[in-house]
Amino acid sequence: MSLFGRKKFMDTKEPYHENEEVNTVQDEIEQEHHIAQNPTKRKQYVENCCEQIVEAEKRIEELKKEYQLVNSYLSDIQIISTLPENQKNMVVEQAKRIIVFNNDRAEFGKSMGKLTYKQYNDMEDNGDEIRKIIETLSEDEKYCQSVRTDMRYLEGEKLGLKMEQKDLNARLKSMSRLSKWTFMTLLLMLFVIWIYYYISKQSVEIMIYAVVLFGIVSTAIIFGIHQHTVREMKYVEARLNKAITLLNKIKLKYVNVASRLEYMYEKHGVKSSIQLSKVWNIYLQEKKKRQVYQKTSDKLLDAEEKLVSILDGLGIKDSEVWISQADAIIDKSEMERLRQKIDKRHDKIKATMDYNMDVMEKSKASIKELIDNNKKYAREIMMIVDSYDTQEI
Repeated sequence: MSLFGRKKFMDTKEPYHENEEVNTVQDEIEQEHHIAQNPTKRKQYVENCCEQIVEAEKRIEELKKEYQLVNSYLSDIQIISTLPENQKNMVVEQAKRIIVFNNDRAEFGKSMGKLTYKQYNDMEDNGDEIRKIIETLSEDEKYCQSVRTDMRYLEGEKLGLKMEQKDLNARLKSMSRLSKWTFMTLLLMLFVIWIYYYISKQSVEIMIYAVVLFGIVSTAIIFGIHQHTVREMKYVEARLNKAITLLNKIKLKYVNVASRLEYMYEKHGVKSSIQLSKVWNIYLQEKKKRQVYQKTSDKLLDAEEKLVSILDGLGIKDSEVWISQADAIIDKSEMERLRQKIDKRHDKIKATMDYNMDVMEKSKASIKELIDNNKKYAREIMMIVDSYDTQEI
């Protein structure tokens, strides 16, 4: 797809996340440096914009699936909450049977009650993928921990470089003032020599040589310090650009990974991959025990099947999920709490989509602005953009 082929479908909003504010690379670089005339900086700037677009679009595609799933949950809640009385009674009857039979099973299996019914069903539903989920969570946690350390280091390096840049600017100004004072001192010395010669009529050749020598030495020293400072300024500027680019690239990735972690924690009701791993191990132990009395649960199975059948007939998209939410079918307050929980998840996903869309649109706008303001480099810039298009940006 083209970088510029998609319309912006919503107004720009502030991204929702609990981490520190993230600035895109181009925002900060544009404020501090002119990159258009420098081929290396120009290429780095455009490539960074393209990479941000790739990362943002990838995350948006992931979020769309979650967004559709959450929307289907909200739609199902709306259908169940507004059922006619006769249909509502059928659904409630089966939900009550499920709760009663579940309570009976709970009494029978008290020795196994290390997991809640919802925890067990969550492990059951994700059994084929849970190990991969734990591994992914662990990797994301390690990444976030590592990135937080890296960001603190880069922030410190960035601050140090800015202070160094400020000191170098002050040195250049000092050299400029010193050169002016030196020039004025030379003129004054020559004037004094002329006055002396005019009054005494004595030879001042040695004095003139001394003044000229002083001027040459002073100029050489000032020029040498100035040139050395200019070289240092270029070196510091390059390091600062690199630090800013890397820092913002890391921040964008960090926000998405942290958002994914938060969502997975909430989804599985845990606070870490270690806790999820413990829940999984307990589940494996309980599963063996439950297999012993599962054969006695025919009534529960019958109630669940009837509930699913009724809900399927009512147009519910994910009927089976309501087996573990039978209490919400019966209790309006539970249903409302469930709606609020899903609304919260819905808002978080939407906010993260908005944030990534904003990043993508700003990056596209930055490239367009660079082209519009620098027509002579348009072909070169578009070649870079096209190289990302071939990779299905």
